[in-house]
Amino acid sequence: MTLNISMRRLGLNDQVAFERATNLWDHSNTGFRWMKPAEGQSYADFVQNLQDQADGVNLPEGWVPCTTLYAFIGEDLVGRVNVRHQLNEFLLNFGGHIGYGVVPPFRGRGIATYLLGVGLEEARRHGIERALVTCDENNYASARVIEKHGGVFENHFDPGGGVPLKRRYWIEV
Repeated sequence: MTLNISMRRLGLNDQVAFERATNLWDHSNTGFRWMKPAEGQSYADFVQNLQDQADGVNLPEGWVPCTTLYAFIGEDLVGRVNVRHQLNEFLLNFGGHIGYGVVPPFRGRGIATYLLGVGLEEARRHGIERALVTCDENNYASARVIEKHGGVFENHFDPGGGVPLKRRYWIEV
């Protein structure tokens, strides 16, 4: 199956596609948070914050540099991948180096597998030799995606506070 996905950083011209994807995500009741502007933040400021995060500037306390790339098929924004350039304690236990999400109507097409592959390439560019990738315990589709990329299960992590148990995998980059 050919996906014809183009990957790029979010730009100012992507606002309509971004808002359409955000709306689809918000109405999906997945429990997984789609990255979007904070309350009262403009789209342009959101895009600038993503650039700052990639450059490691103006980071909030406790954050690490992170590159976010968005997947497009034609005019549709279908997913995104985040690559954290290093781990802090929170990311070591909870979020890992790479996070990805596929807009609900586009799931089941191999996009998540593609996104994780792109994320691993980006991690390599940042000198990461072993990437930590996590998923919810009951997210079997994501676990399969991680395992397709050679993910080796390490353990479970219980973040507490009603948050689902996490599966932790390491992938040689």
